Amino acid sequence: MNLWNDIPTRASGPKTINVVVEIPKGSQNIYEYDKEKEFFAFRGVSSFLPYPTNYGMIPQTMGGDDNPLDVLVIMDQPTFPGCVIECRPIAVMRMRDGKDRDDKILSVPLSNPQFKEIKDLMDVPPLFLDELTHFFQEFGKLVGKNTHVINWENDKNALRTIERGKDLYKQMLTIKSLFLLD
Repeated sequence: MNLWNDIPTRASGPKTINVVVEIPKGSQNIYEYDKEKEFFAFRGVSSFLPYPTNYGMIPQTMGGDDNPLDVLVIMDQPTFPGCVIECRPIAVMRMRDGKDRDDKILSVPLSNPQFKEIKDLMDVPPLFLDELTHFFQEFGKLVGKNTHVINWENDKNALRTIERGKDLYKQMLTIKSLFLLD
């Protein structure tokens, strides 16, 4: 099973998504799902910065960096690479990674009643958003990239970003089929 191509973007409703976890919360190891080889590859260690959330991808989407859209899942505990979580998008962090757009969707798991009242950016403590912003700016420096967090936007913009990611994914499939690329 290809976790990028075979799992639907949407979970149980129009405002829900499936998330494939790549890096568990608290991990300093960097894992990335290799879309072509269909396995998780170890990409290095993030030194002193543990991931503040479970970090993953939204299946059947593409971001501005030609990878699946990135997603952050707010949870108390880590999961594991390959874990699929049904989530509700609540915000989007607009970010640049060098010259590429590298937005991150912020989400909460549907199955956790602790987060049922968190529906939008305004429901997230500002200090937590500051911590996420700091993490990605510092992480970029550690891996030699010029990253810049532009701003945070609400759930409506997160959903629009996901729809655009789905459209980019479909365009990529169309181009591959026209040129018979695998």
